[in-house]
Amino acid sequence: MKPLLLALCCLILGGCDSLIHEALAPQRVAVDPTAVEPLFADMHSLGVSAYGRGGACDYLFDARGTYVTSTTMGDCEDISADGGAATLPFDSPAQAELDQLRSREKALGLPAMKSVALVYDEHGLLTNGGFGVDVCVEYTFEPASPMDLDHPAPSERGAHPWTVDDVCGNQ
Repeated sequence: MKPLLLALCCLILGGCDSLIHEALAPQRVAVDPTAVEPLFADMHSLGVSAYGRGGACDYLFDARGTYVTSTTMGDCEDISADGGAATLPFDSPAQAELDQLRSREKALGLPAMKSVALVYDEHGLLTNGGFGVDVCVEYTFEPASPMDLDHPAPSERGAHPWTVDDVCGNQ
């Protein structure tokens, strides 16, 4: 409502082009990627490979399946696991996992994650991971060699080569 009100006022008063652009531009949230790494360990211990929020739809992928807020809600219809696994409404264990991860975000002082994902190889070793906190910026990393999150080497802790991709460009 605020951007609409601002746009209306500027149209009436004139000369507010830069204010309108700033108000309607996508918002970016800066995050230190190393602050998110403890969340990866929590996800791994819970068996969660991805979770987040798309529109009004919360989702979580764990070893048991893909869970969404609603299987009929429009925002949830586009969410599916790799391999076309069935998408299910949240059950009690999946909701408890999501609640635990959201609580951990707050405890770490992080904003609500839009998306967090871990990718494993056929041996269960982490090959890459990433997260996003807004619609513009995605943070990703790919370790030099696959990582065993059950027994991480001291040299692997906090040493990920992070890539930041701003998909909104100069908007």
